Amino acid sequence: MNKAKAMLDALMGPNRDNAATDRRDEWKDAKVCKRFLIGFCPYDKSVLGGRRSMEVCSGIHNEMLREAFKDHEDGDPNGRFVRQCEEKLIKDLSEAISKKDAYAKEQLAIKGAELKIRRSGPNKEIGRMKREAMELKEKADALEDADATQKEQLLKQHELALKEYEDYVKEVEKKEEENAPKASSCKVCGTAYATDDEYKAHLERKMHVAYAAVHAKADELKAKEEEREKSAATETEEKKSDREKKSSRKKDGSADDDDKKVKAQNEAEVVANGRKGETVARAKAVEEVAAEAVVEDVIETEVGDGKLM
Repeated sequence: MNKAKAMLDALMGPNRDNAATDRRDEWKDAKVCKRFLIGFCPYDKSVLGGRRSMEVCSGIHNEMLREAFKDHEDGDPNGRFVRQCEEKLIKDLSEAISKKDAYAKEQLAIKGAELKIRRSGPNKEIGRMKREAMELKEKADALEDADATQKEQLLKQHELALKEYEDYVKEVEKKEEENAPKASSCKVCGTAYATDDEYKAHLERKMHVAYAAVHAKADELKAKEEEREKSAATETEEKKSDREKKSSRKKDGSADDDDKKVKAQNEAEVVANGRKGETVARAKAVEEVAAEAVVEDVIETEVGDGKLM
C-alpha cells in the first residue's frame, strides 16, 4: 500500500486529490526532493541510489513539480531558495564522493591481495631447492656421532643449499614484483583494476557513469559559488569606491562652503568698516558745521555788542 502511494505521489504529486488551484505550490511539500527540483539528486535510482549500499532517495522526484517550481519566483537560478538548495546539494555530493574514496581504499587492498596470491603460485624450481636442502639436513641428523666428520659436511651443505634457496626465492619475488601488474583505483568511481583492459571495461559500467555525473555537478556548483563570491566581492568593492567618492565630494563641498563663509565674512567686514568710516566722516562734518555755526554766533554777538568795532 505504501509503495503504491509513493509511486502515485511520484507520478502525480503529493496533493493529486486536491483541486488544481490548490496544487500550484505542491512542490513545497516536505516530501518533495529539493535536490531533484534544482536539477540533480545523487541518490536518485538512475544515479547512485540502490548501489554500493546507498539507499534510493525517499523524496518525490516528479517532472511536473520541477516545471512548476521553475515557473515560481523561488525557481530563479540566482534566487535565495535555489542557493540554499545548492548549498545542501554540495554537501550531499561531497558525502557521496567521500563514500567513493572509502570504497576505493577497500577495493585497492582487496585487489592487491588478489594479485599477490596470483604471483605466489607454484614454482617447481623453488620447491626442488627447498626439498634438497631439507634432505641434506635429514641425512645429517640421521648419522651417529661416530660419523661426525660426514655429519659436519652434510650440515655445511645444508646451510649452503638453504642460503641458495632463500636467495633464489628473493630474486624470484623481486622479478615478480617488478613485472606484475599494479593495483590501481579509478579516481572517478573508486573501482580497482590492474590492467588496461580492466580499466577500459569499467568505464562503461553504470557506477562509473553515475559518479562521473556526481563529479561534474560538484564542479559546476563550486564554479558557480566561486563566481558568486567573486561578483559579491566586486560589488562590495564598487560600493566602497562609491562611498569614498561621495565622501570626497562631500569634503570638497565642505571646503568650498568654508571658503565661501570666509569670503562672505571678509566682505561683511569690509562693508561694515566702510559704513563705519562713512559714519565717522559724517560725524566730523557735523562737528565742523556746528563749530562754524558757533563761531558765527560768537562773531555776531560781539559785533552787536560793539566789541569788534
